[in-house]
Amino acid sequence: MTLSDTTSRGDQTYQVETLEELVEIKASADEVYKVLSNQHHLIPEAASDHVQEVAVHEGDWETTGSVKVWKYTLDGRAESFKEKVEIDEANNSVSLTGVEGHVLEQYRSNKVTFQVIPKREKCTISASTLVHRPI
Repeated sequence: MTLSDTTSRGDQTYQVETLEELVEIKASADEVYKVLSNQHHLIPEAASDHVQEVAVHEGDWETTGSVKVWKYTLDGRAESFKEKVEIDEANNSVSLTGVEGHVLEQYRSNKVTFQVIPKREKCTISASTLVHRPI
């Protein structure tokens, strides 16, 4: 579901778009949360035709505030994207805020939040939220 809203800050008005999706994943909640929170380096193994590398730029794999660099292919073009990670273990959620890359050429801000929700053994629902402000 996509939601659009107009927000004012000071004398500026801008549009905020939010996309929310529920995705069923056939893995345990713990496994999915580990990959999303501190094992991004495993993603190229699962999707090497799209994601070539995920590396630590600042910090480490496990600390909130760390910055990761993604190298991937989009529409046949090599792209890169830097994101700052926020980890909320109490709520099984991870937020990734864009700090540099081609996405920020189209949007003033970009934030994706994943919340891993256990559904039943070996099955997880992952709620994703993408909030961005178009330029």
